[in-house]
Amino acid sequence: SLYDELRVGDHFLGVGALKMAPKKFQFGFFRSPAADASRAALIKDVPSIDYYVVGNHHIAGLNNRDFALLMSPHPLILELSPTGHSRTLDVIPHEFRVLPLKSPATGPRSDEAMYREIEGLSIPVGLYGQDQDDVLYLLTRQAGPQGDTIWRLFQIDVDKGHVVGSPMVLPTHAHHLTAVNTAENWYFFERGVVSAAGNQAIPSMMVISNASIKARRLPVECQNQ
Repeated sequence: SLYDELRVGDHFLGVGALKMAPKKFQFGFFRSPAADASRAALIKDVPSIDYYVVGNHHIAGLNNRDFALLMSPHPLILELSPTGHSRTLDVIPHEFRVLPLKSPATGPRSDEAMYREIEGLSIPVGLYGQDQDDVLYLLTRQAGPQGDTIWRLFQIDVDKGHVVGSPMVLPTHAHHLTAVNTAENWYFFERGVVSAAGNQAIPSMMVISNASIKARRLPVECQNQ
């Protein structure tokens, strides 16, 4: 089962469940060669799979390097290698501690309670690589004082192992947010609450240029669609 996958150079990086033997599965991050995607190899297991099945982006490629967001009580960013060794980037602020979900995913009927619980948490929810800038980005959500959500985008220098400057506070209070980055623009899909059976409205999309994201400065006006 694949929860997320992307191509990084000559291979695929993914997170999901791998069948290791009859009736034996392991959950974690894996690599497989692009020439034969069926040859998947687990390179890092995860303590719990709950956060990886909600549609957030926990893996990133950056100039042929593999990075993963480890959703543990002390969340970390890992640079993964084919040998299974990992380099730790301990750059996530302490206020984004990951708590075990009281309403984990058990099927469509669990979606409403699970996403409602996530809306009240302050956690990291996305990892993104920007090759031309050689920068990694971390998206976080934080429960605001008025029941809203504060979304921040952290810029990370992976070679120096630290956050660059102050995070960019995104101009949205969406209940849930999906980010897609390209060389020119970032696209933020503003998603509403999740109701029974996983139904969810996506009323708008916000577009911010990559130049503004790199400079950590909001443009005077964001394009909305």
